[in-house]
Amino acid sequence: GSATLAWFNIKSQSFAAAWPLWWIGDATGVLIVAPLALAVFQNWRGEVRLSAARWLEAFVVGVILLGVAALSLGGYLPFAYIIMPPLLWAAVRFEYRGAAVSLALLALITAAFTLSGDSQFAGAPETQRHRQIMLQLFLAISAFSALVVAAISRQYHQSLLTLRQSQQQLQQMIDTLPVRIWSATPDGVPSYFNKRYQDHFNEVLPNLAPLQVSKIQDLVGQIIHPDDASEVERTLRSCLESTSPAVMRFRWLEKDGAYRWAECRVEPRRDDSGAVAEWYGVSIDIDDQ
Repeated sequence: GSATLAWFNIKSQSFAAAWPLWWIGDATGVLIVAPLALAVFQNWRGEVRLSAARWLEAFVVGVILLGVAALSLGGYLPFAYIIMPPLLWAAVRFEYRGAAVSLALLALITAAFTLSGDSQFAGAPETQRHRQIMLQLFLAISAFSALVVAAISRQYHQSLLTLRQSQQQLQQMIDTLPVRIWSATPDGVPSYFNKRYQDHFNEVLPNLAPLQVSKIQDLVGQIIHPDDASEVERTLRSCLESTSPAVMRFRWLEKDGAYRWAECRVEPRRDDSGAVAEWYGVSIDIDDQ
């Protein structure tokens, strides 16, 4: 295109003068049209699954985007880049699809106001080339900013989804293992019991809320055989004071009223400074042994 204008001397344009405008225009077209085309192709057969609240948010974002674009490009507001907040809002909340649709609307609105002469990018013939470059840069910067923000938002949500899946897999594994696992704060306040532990408490002591107990030692007298309770309490107290691991064997109450032997291993998890950040306990049934 630039070579054609220069060769036939159309509007007295040289190659060096025409090439930047053509290049910026083509780059802007790629930044605006390609994401929209990819979003359409990727969702051609699948339905867009959005809740009613998300559809309402999309409608509100669209109305704000159109309103701000009309005010800023129609000459009511002197600064065209006021459009960036609603544009980035759409990119953050709806990722590539929101960015692509918003950019297409912005390009159409900008073109309509520029052709009508109301836009700040329309002006006298002697400044036309400068205003054309500014118009293309406005669209290119808006598109680049929205796509970068959409990419960051997509990466964040993908990382969050991966983390949730990993947590779910870890939780399923912990609940499936034939052991009872608990954790407590450095002071010994219970903070977690796996599903086997919770089921055990519900069967033996349905009125007990183990996570509301002030100390892990307070649970000892509830489920451990009276002949073993004092030794277990002493071991736990010594373990918390010395911050060293311990192994305990005791009998605990089952739902049928009988007692079974169990072995509990208590280990501290330390932070970078060496201080105890959390306590972990694993109890295994050893009655058959």
